[in-house]
Amino acid sequence: MNNKITFLQCGIFLVFIAVMALLSFLSLSLSGPASGLLLKEGGVVESASALGYFFCIAFLLYMGTKSTLKSHWYMHVIFLAMAFRELDFDKRFTSTGVLKSKFIVAEDVGLTAKVIGMSAVLILLASVFIWARRHAREFFSGVFKLQASSWAAGFAMFFVLFTKSIDGLARKLEPFGIEVSTNIQLLAGRTEEIFELGIPITLLYAIFLYWRSFKAPQN
Repeated sequence: MNNKITFLQCGIFLVFIAVMALLSFLSLSLSGPASGLLLKEGGVVESASALGYFFCIAFLLYMGTKSTLKSHWYMHVIFLAMAFRELDFDKRFTSTGVLKSKFIVAEDVGLTAKVIGMSAVLILLASVFIWARRHAREFFSGVFKLQASSWAAGFAMFFVLFTKSIDGLARKLEPFGIEVSTNIQLLAGRTEEIFELGIPITLLYAIFLYWRSFKAPQN
């Protein structure tokens, strides 16, 4: 089955980004209970993002069969870690977040918590390394060959980098003497939440395209 990206798919990707950007600007009109319900930590959008990663795990099992638990276990680990990150598991059980650089030396974190936390981080890093070793070349080759599955995964990676770049925007720009207005901070925070929802959505599409092509009979 042809895995080449089509003009229709390009249009869908661009419209998808435009819709999320529009929703980000429209979210500025929300206030009070509606804003809290939808966009605060633990709100509808963040919960939907976490649920999306669990759907990625289930969809990977469906498209690639249960054999992916053995052959692609690292992908399941990555999706699970991303879901837990959306649910703030990295800082829910300790006063210092497990992803913070000072976690390992934090005096207010017990030894058991440090061992568990660092073990989880090492497993995640190993999973990312294995993915890169097995699929990075295939991914970049697919991007240059205009393969739809690689482009979908690429959009997901773009969303990851974009949301991380605007997370805590005022704090990141402060060392450069750039002062960010309250409205821009609000827009950045809500844009981050909305675009984070785009990550599992595009990953689901990438999984579908990849495994559909993978299962397709070769001519």
